[in-house]
Amino acid sequence: LNFWVLKFVTLTFPDLTKDLICSEKAPLRALADCIPQPSPPGYTTPEKLPDHFGISALLNQDATGRVRFADVAFDVGPADEGIDSEKSGRFLAHRVVVGAQSPVLLQELDSLPAQDLQEGIAARVFRVDPRISKDVWRMVLQFLYTGVVQCPFASDPVKMVELLRAAALYRLPKALLDLAQVQLFQMLPQSPPGLALQVFSITAGATAEGADVRLMREASAHVLLRSAQVLQGIQPEDFASIMEKMLQTVEAAVFQPQQAQAPAPGRGESLQVVGGRGPGARLRQQGY
Repeated sequence: LNFWVLKFVTLTFPDLTKDLICSEKAPLRALADCIPQPSPPGYTTPEKLPDHFGISALLNQDATGRVRFADVAFDVGPADEGIDSEKSGRFLAHRVVVGAQSPVLLQELDSLPAQDLQEGIAARVFRVDPRISKDVWRMVLQFLYTGVVQCPFASDPVKMVELLRAAALYRLPKALLDLAQVQLFQMLPQSPPGLALQVFSITAGATAEGADVRLMREASAHVLLRSAQVLQGIQPEDFASIMEKMLQTVEAAVFQPQQAQAPAPGRGESLQVVGGRGPGARLRQQGY
């Protein structure tokens, strides 16, 4: 395969290339049959924070309904729905706890001024990416304060994409990033191809720069090779950009293959997710 030629043609003739690749003949399926099968990502169950730390107790409200010492307010959900609706909400937290586990959030919070909130506290208000839901951000905060993965939506592909986006965008602890990748790896082949496009956009874009998402990027690219029709509604210029990244991903998978990540010794092959149905299925290359 001459990947340089494929990328050159895609970038030089995006309209014609799009018509060909998105046609019913789906020529990229043949490419998917020629390249190595995606390798499954690994996962290591994180150690919970010691009980004597008592960090999780900081989230408890006092007699007046305030979260003691809170100096951060995370506004989650659509901005046009306020902070108290079915899809939107505000979570109070502590900058020292959050910033210690997310360099991105630490930098963002340090640049924000403190505001007087109705709750009677002064806090830095940070709006979380609106593509991340309340359920996902609540789970993130629970993990940051306890070290325990409580994921009731582990089998929901849409919410797992949100978790992947949050973990990559805010450089959250690796356990959350790995959880999202392991779950999505199993669900992608059976999910609509639009989900693979979202995953590839996250893992191949600036959002995941520096994050360990190569195996997930390769898996989503593999699905898109077999379902290129999902790119039909994209503008030719954007199509060319996506195709260039897909071809770069496939080229790396062919010439610089990465081995599957084995589970940590003594922890088995199944994930243990408190509060939800864990990814108990063994890490297989199903459907690819």
